[in-house]
Amino acid sequence: MPLKARLCVGVTGHRGDNQRFASHRDRIDATLAGIFDLIDAAVADEAREPGIVLAPTRLYSLLADGADQMAAEAALARSWELVAPLPFGLSLNVAINAPQPEAADRIQRLAARARLFELADQDEAISALLREKLEHPEDRRKAQVLDAEVSLRVQLASRVMVEQSDLVVAVWDGTTRALVGGTGHTIQTALEHGAPVLWIDVDTPERWRILAGAEALAGISGDARTNDDAVRIAGLRALVRAALR
Repeated sequence: MPLKARLCVGVTGHRGDNQRFASHRDRIDATLAGIFDLIDAAVADEAREPGIVLAPTRLYSLLADGADQMAAEAALARSWELVAPLPFGLSLNVAINAPQPEAADRIQRLAARARLFELADQDEAISALLREKLEHPEDRRKAQVLDAEVSLRVQLASRVMVEQSDLVVAVWDGTTRALVGGTGHTIQTALEHGAPVLWIDVDTPERWRILAGAEALAGISGDARTNDDAVRIAGLRALVRAALR
């Protein structure tokens, strides 16, 4: 039996409480859906080639509120496989990222349909830091220590996602890359590791572009060719073809 090829797509992006993301949420959702449709069409074209056997496309998502969950929902709607590299075990992940019942339900619902890769080796220590923060809400130092440790775990999970992805889709405002584990930092990591990044600018999501190479972030302010839909679509199709071949 021939080996199956599979396209693996990672996603990183702002959370739902990011003001610029929230302001353009519907446009971002529509753009992301359109991109996933283009990916499906490119994969279908490859499936018609002789000798190629394809497994379902796989999406890697950390399932955080915002772009991660938006992409996960779109992937499941297309019968893609969903894999969730979580920074913590699922229970702690929910406690940290979704303290409100509705948000917790969303993560649990998506997690139930995903293959989980839980990075739970530090859960005991992180849980202790979380308890200290909750017991001493006035102590900024305790909150800062927890935030720093959480960022390191998110960075680790994001790196797992990057290392498994042929393409990383990023919903980003194009500003900071300094926050460890944040969207900009993950984009930089992906580019440094040779994974192309399809960048959806939160302010102009329809003008998405493909970034490749560690130097790509130096010139994100303008490339006239990205205004040509045909060029951008052809570039995406070429990436899918190369990954599957």
